[in-house]
Amino acid sequence: MITQHGRPPAVLISSGEYDQIREQWRFIESLTAGLDDSQSGRVMDTEELKARLASAREQRRSR
Repeated sequence: MITQHGRPPAVLISSGEYDQIREQWRFIESLTAGLDDSQSGRVMDTEELKARLASAREQRRSR
């Protein structure tokens, strides 16, 4: 920890620790987005998901 006038204005961490923190943050953000979708009714069942994925694959192949 770096101090300035007895206060901690910054903390140094390794690049590996920084990457881990960022990955954890992205995971938490994705969970939050999923929960928001669920609470807002933006959900689909497995069959609808499979159909949408199959359609997207077909569209990519036809390009």
